[in-house]
Amino acid sequence: MESPKSNKLQELIVKYDKTKSEKIELLERLVRTLQNDPNEKHLKEFRGAVHNIGGSAGSFGYLAVSNVCKQLDAQAIERLETLSLLDQNWLFSLNHFLEQVKQGFEVPVERD
Repeated sequence: MESPKSNKLQELIVKYDKTKSEKIELLERLVRTLQNDPNEKHLKEFRGAVHNIGGSAGSFGYLAVSNVCKQLDAQAIERLETLSLLDQNWLFSLNHFLEQVKQGFEVPVERD
């Protein structure tokens, strides 16, 4: 018989898994906004979402998503500190980041 604690955890996992497409859509929207109008406000919004998604993804076993988000979070922090927002190569690289997140969320997670 499963404990109430493990039932609650399973409920949280199911609930989280249902939000993966919303998280991807949010990142896609924020990337498009940042690419179309690269400014500090948009970079801060994007960075906040990347930071939050990376943390929660790691907590629920999506380590590839967590790792790529942590890397991008560090890059975004550096860009905010130096205000080097207009680097077209970096802005274009966000498309690859999105693909990595999508792929990372597709990988089945082994949970105990």
